[in-house]
Amino acid sequence: MGKAIKIGTISQCNELLHEKTQHPLISIIELGGDTYMPALQMEFYAILLRDNASCHDTNGWQKCDYCDATLIALSPEKLITIESSGMLQANKGHLLIFHPLLLQGLSTEGVMKECLFFDFKFNEALHLSAREYHILLAAFCDIRAELHWGIDEYSRIILVNKLELLLNYCRRFYRRQFITRQETNRNIISQTENIIENYFLSAKTCHNGMPSIETIARTLNLSKAYLETLLRYETGNSSTEFIQKKRIEIARRQLLHTNKSIHDIACGLGFGSAQHFCHLFKKLTGYAPLAYRLQN
Repeated sequence: MGKAIKIGTISQCNELLHEKTQHPLISIIELGGDTYMPALQMEFYAILLRDNASCHDTNGWQKCDYCDATLIALSPEKLITIESSGMLQANKGHLLIFHPLLLQGLSTEGVMKECLFFDFKFNEALHLSAREYHILLAAFCDIRAELHWGIDEYSRIILVNKLELLLNYCRRFYRRQFITRQETNRNIISQTENIIENYFLSAKTCHNGMPSIETIARTLNLSKAYLETLLRYETGNSSTEFIQKKRIEIARRQLLHTNKSIHDIACGLGFGSAQHFCHLFKKLTGYAPLAYRLQN
């Protein structure tokens, strides 16, 4: 693979892929099976929608997934190649690109903060049913129709509203994918718990501090964003909350099954002081550590 082409504007991307620029901050590009797609690094968001899943063994497809279509979302600066995306290999596709400036000052900026899937890896793509694909395609068509209308005082807000609808459908369908992957998700959570427990029991906190979600995700070959989303969906906890609860669970076992002092347990689990440990323990269990030990 040659050096990636850096693309700073929507117009540059349009020119490269032979599309007319109808708006400087958003575009939809039709991709044919013979479209030349160099390695790109774009300074804006992109959504790739593939309308044929004949390559459904790529992009992290699992047996519990649909295989009629695939969607990949890219945050600014993410490198995209034919090999990594699985796009354009005898498949037609649709590429939606939009610049962060399009959303500046609008409520959709807040929606984007909830769209963690833009930071997922390529092998964490969204695999769609035929019905889901046609819903997203209709959303693409609505955006395209507004682009054809031309620019006036209403263009930006209408385009952003249509884009927000598309993003909410993506969020809905990713949520559905987490449902159909429940068994896989439970396995990932179990592995995450083991990694956290081994970390604390090996006393790594004494030298390295708290385990980070980035390190855990890397160990599992997942993106941080995907693991964050999975934990939130399956447990209702953020990654920080999940790690802290596992930390307190280990402390509870040590209180019940060892003779370690409160101070030693706190130090072993990386707390800065016994007071901090006691405060968090009571917050999560309803008991002070000593009271918990005596009552159980």
